[in-house]
Amino acid sequence: MGRVLAAAGLVPDVALVSSAERTRQTWAGLAENFPGADARFDHRLYNAGSAAIRDAIERVEGAAQTVMLVGHNPGVPMAMLELIIEAAEPASVLDKAKASFPTASAVAFEFDEAMRPRFWNIWHARDHGGGGGE
Repeated sequence: MGRVLAAAGLVPDVALVSSAERTRQTWAGLAENFPGADARFDHRLYNAGSAAIRDAIERVEGAAQTVMLVGHNPGVPMAMLELIIEAAEPASVLDKAKASFPTASAVAFEFDEAMRPRFWNIWHARDHGGGGGE
């Protein structure tokens, strides 16, 4: 997934990573694609809900152009759905997001100066030759 995101032009300045062992391992696999990223391991992201995830992203505001978050289900997909709704994206985008967000999926949003989100894309590892069939 790191190669897919890098090829899409998503190169993080900052990576917010849950302090859990599994997310640290995930970041280790991603990091080779993003050698300039400042990885920040945060215990508050462990099983964080959508509000805590949004708060973590907003705390970085202004310090980075692109932020990556490596977290857990169900908080990450819940945050994704809330941001899609907040962005007033079409029902087709919401339907795709609701359909599935398995492990190793990624989603990207752009935020304007007022931190209003705009959905950019969603990727599932299975569509790029990866994933465990989840």
